[in-house]
Amino acid sequence: MKGVEQIVSSVLLTGILIAVVTAVTAIGLPLLDKTRDASSLENSRNFMINLENSLKEVANNGGRVRIPVTVDSDVSFDPATEKIEMRMITSGTLYDSEAEIPLGRNDCGISQGFWQDNSPLTLCVLSTCIEKGDQSCRRYSVAYTLVPVELRIGQTIESRKIDLQSPGPQLGNRDSFIVLEKLGDTGTNEKKSLVSVSIEA
Repeated sequence: MKGVEQIVSSVLLTGILIAVVTAVTAIGLPLLDKTRDASSLENSRNFMINLENSLKEVANNGGRVRIPVTVDSDVSFDPATEKIEMRMITSGTLYDSEAEIPLGRNDCGISQGFWQDNSPLTLCVLSTCIEKGDQSCRRYSVAYTLVPVELRIGQTIESRKIDLQSPGPQLGNRDSFIVLEKLGDTGTNEKKSLVSVSIEA
């Protein structure tokens, strides 16, 4: 009789352990994914803020910088729109979806501003649901964009702008390098700081 009780106890304990492990896995893995995604999004935001500061530094003081892409994402530069973009796929997002959110002083989408009120670069983020679940979104495409803005100086005809250039579209990903180099300045009233943008493997 004692041997039967031990077998029954072992079976019950094994069953309970399997149920507990299954419950922890079902609840814990999605939370782990969301935590990892939140950390990746935070790192991407910090990377883009650092890139914005580096662009301002190169445009104002000259020189050349080579910035390693340290986040798991795709990066691109389109010289036609002067837009630097970092895009990643996540299972969660820190931002409201389907709306561009500014991460600096400028509103998203502006092409002109004022020297005293605005920043020479606009940094925004857009989260888009790309895979719907039963009650919520399962996967998001999160895009950070950085574009220059022409800044008017008071009520004068003078303006300043960081002009981003490259011979063609640039593409890269993690372990690529974004290279920024000051090419010079043009104009007097409408002054442009010319900065070359390239993405190297």
